[in-house]
Amino acid sequence: AGGAHWSLLCYSRVINSFFHYDSLDGAPNSEGAAGLERIMADMLRCPSEPRHIEVKCPLQENMSDCGMYVIFYAEHVATEYKKQLIGDTSVENMWDMQGIVQTPLPSEIVEKRVAMKRCIERLAG
Repeated sequence: AGGAHWSLLCYSRVINSFFHYDSLDGAPNSEGAAGLERIMADMLRCPSEPRHIEVKCPLQENMSDCGMYVIFYAEHVATEYKKQLIGDTSVENMWDMQGIVQTPLPSEIVEKRVAMKRCIERLAG
């Protein structure tokens, strides 16, 4: 709402690559992500110019769920990173969302929104 759109940008130092997750078809934030990558590459002192990878990921079906999808993608990356640390997956596979690309996500997003609301209410006391 309000004309803003969220997407997720992650960096892997191991394979010197930025991964951009965008829940809108056509990845409208791709140009902004590329600009941020140039700034971050200097700050991170990347050994060479990093690759830019647009991750094929589940797409939202409305114009208001981008924040929830960013949370979903971030949880996926964190879970796969943890698996990589204990040797259950390779670095290259941890960025791949092929296993969930086919999943119909709207119901999961609704469940996540409800869970987030409960968490906020619990923390607010």
